[in-house]
Amino acid sequence: MRDKTPFKPEKKPFSKDGKSRPGNFGKPKPFERSERPERPPRPQRFEKSDRPQRFDKPRRFEKPFDKPQRPDRPVRPAVRAKPAVKPERQAPEVLPPPVEREDTGMVYGRNAVLELIKSGKAIDKLFVQSGSREGSITVIFAEAVKKSIPVIEVEKAKLDFMIKNSSHQGVIALASEKEYCSTDDIIKIASDRGEKAFILVADKIMDPHNLGAIIRTAECAGAHGIIIPKRNAAGVSPIVAKVSAGASVHMAIAKVANIASTLEELKAKGIWIFSAVSDLNEVSPLDYAEADYDVPLCLVVGNEGEGLAPLVLQKSDFLVKIPMRGKIDSLNVSCASAVLMYEVSRQRKKKTV
Repeated sequence: MRDKTPFKPEKKPFSKDGKSRPGNFGKPKPFERSERPERPPRPQRFEKSDRPQRFDKPRRFEKPFDKPQRPDRPVRPAVRAKPAVKPERQAPEVLPPPVEREDTGMVYGRNAVLELIKSGKAIDKLFVQSGSREGSITVIFAEAVKKSIPVIEVEKAKLDFMIKNSSHQGVIALASEKEYCSTDDIIKIASDRGEKAFILVADKIMDPHNLGAIIRTAECAGAHGIIIPKRNAAGVSPIVAKVSAGASVHMAIAKVANIASTLEELKAKGIWIFSAVSDLNEVSPLDYAEADYDVPLCLVVGNEGEGLAPLVLQKSDFLVKIPMRGKIDSLNVSCASAVLMYEVSRQRKKKTV
């Protein structure tokens, strides 16, 4: 029968040379200092005075730092004094109303606007979103330029505000409430009546109420037509039609791109140019009552604040003024137009009698 006693190896703590072997038990041989290897000699240290400096430190602190004396400050009061009178609060600045607000006649959407342009109907302005020059917008832009329609680039927020939503597709057309005519049509109206041409040019009239009043007076005074610029001026909107009391329906109105060149064309057709100016101009105008209006003429009135442009004055044959007897230096443009137009009507009626 096999002996089941576990095998125990004999413990030999040291080998023959007296050194301990790994894995064996027992105390190792004592360490002798004579067996320690010799170390290399330690390098000689620098003295404090011979050490190189790492960087040059400023020597400003070797002497005591002289701190400048701060001047005496005034004693701050414990409670800040309040002003005796509270300043009045200024009213917020009121922005001027827009030049023209047309609540009707707006056509939006790319297909709708493109068909409107192709139909040949008169279009006052074409608003295009800035940066959108792709797809059918390019075709719309080209057709508008071909037909001399003013194209205005605006931000998307402006288009959203005009139609109160964002379904405009980046383009809105303002179709005019009235079909405009040409300057030749106005001259033809005068010839058909057997009268000398009487044309009024309203240059850069921004207020639609003034334009409506001018159209009403021109129709009552017997003018054959009115010429207005395409840009920087009010058009025949519902407001103008309302202020004119329906006179805009009966009055021939032409829209031109350049007033100065239009005056040059009228002069070539035998029409004299009379421009209304104020006493503030450097030129010496003629009194409006002393001028002879019994000729084919074109009467020009300018902007409410800026008046007529220098180029328009150069194209004029006569400069007339309305004398001011009071402290105010000028009349409203619609009132001045009424005075001048009825003087033309008075002189022509007097000579026909």
